[in-house]
Amino acid sequence: MTGTTERRHLDITDEVPDVVWRLGARASRVDLPGRTVVVDDRERTEFDGLVVASGARPRDLGSVAAPFRP
Repeated sequence: MTGTTERRHLDITDEVPDVVWRLGARASRVDLPGRTVVVDDRERTEFDGLVVASGARPRDLGSVAAPFRP
């Protein structure tokens, strides 16, 4: 993830057992059968479970959304 949000602004905790947060890292390759991910084109890491949170920003629909606003 290469967004600009700082960790302190995210609702995440270090108290979750067996979870490794890789904020700011870019997954360049994922091998699902081999259960590995290559991070930043150099570090290969094994995983039991993988969550890819690519991030997004909502589109501004402008006047199209106006009828749906209260």
